[in-house]
Amino acid sequence: MSNDNTGNLADTSEPYTGPDYDLGDDNALAHEIAETDWRDAPRTHSDTNAKFRRPMTVRSLDALSPEMAAPYRAQLVGLTPEARAALEPKLALQALQAASDEARIMIGVGSQALPLDKARVSIANQERLLERRVDQLAAEINEQTGSRAVYDRETGMAVIDPATGLPKMEPIYALSKGLRDVKAGEMMELVRQLSVLRGPGGEKELDEALKESVAVVRERQQQRANLVEVDRLARETIRKEEIDARAAIRAKHLRGTSNYSASL
Repeated sequence: MSNDNTGNLADTSEPYTGPDYDLGDDNALAHEIAETDWRDAPRTHSDTNAKFRRPMTVRSLDALSPEMAAPYRAQLVGLTPEARAALEPKLALQALQAASDEARIMIGVGSQALPLDKARVSIANQERLLERRVDQLAAEINEQTGSRAVYDRETGMAVIDPATGLPKMEPIYALSKGLRDVKAGEMMELVRQLSVLRGPGGEKELDEALKESVAVVRERQQQRANLVEVDRLARETIRKEEIDARAAIRAKHLRGTSNYSASL
């Protein structure tokens, strides 16, 4: 089979031996759709100038924004200059790809994308928003304004850290314990939602979207077949009309000949 992500999948005569999607004769089509990448789905807009653009090349993480580069810098720690020079361009490319994927996820795919691609992007965007909120809550919960010495409640003396011989210190949090507990509860609920989204909830949504995609592709295939048949019939009609017109002219000519009646 072949796929251009517009539903143009062609059947083959080879027997299907892949996973069972519980779709009977459409299992092969379902498998091909499932194997596609949402990044290849139609975009939300037509980028007519894309073919004229040169692919962006970045050799160093320093050329990227600090936010884009931060997750990849740790992989360069402790490397020799030669090893760093070999790895850094690859990491920079990964960072660019990740940023591009996030932008696509935020914008979404086009209206002509298959339901499975739409579902994949929707789930990815939900994950992105949940993860961002979890990180925000974690930062708020752990935000500190300073530290203070720990005192023994019975003696009133500072507690000494046996490892350092210095007074033991404890953080001073920006939020009260009550507020931190509330935010911790909210964070745990979001983590639970993430777990469901990445587990049975997301799987169910993707399974339903796959079945819808199969139906969409079959409908598009039928529409294309109809257009081919319409074109064929239209050409036949034109051909018949041309033959009929020429036959009428020929008949008129024959009727005008002197020996036409005698030949009947």
